[in-house]
Amino acid sequence: MIQEPARNPGLMRILLQANLASEPVRESMRENHQRGHAYLTQIVEVGQQRQEIRSDLPAAEIAHAIRQTLLGTLLIWSVFGDASLEQRIETALRVLWNGLSPSSTPHRGNGEDGSLQGNTL
Repeated sequence: MIQEPARNPGLMRILLQANLASEPVRESMRENHQRGHAYLTQIVEVGQQRQEIRSDLPAAEIAHAIRQTLLGTLLIWSVFGDASLEQRIETALRVLWNGLSPSSTPHRGNGEDGSLQGNTL
């Protein structure tokens, strides 16, 4: 996943620009994102069933957070266009994973006022 965009940050910028400027491109990207989201949601569900991923959040919500994290990382990296993509993705996923890992303590709504506390996304 990292190797292809890392070859050409300009290509990533062109894809992002086309997405912002063209409704037909946005529609095509939406369809691709919907398929990718469905696949990733299934992967997260398996991880939840295996108790490898926290289960107090819907799988679709977790999949969305993963996709947003990766796309945001690609966007920021494309501005710099340097050799840092692999490190940026590793860091982003490590931070995200800390919030997705199962824990013995509740993650949501455990404050006296119902506020979120602990390792929440």
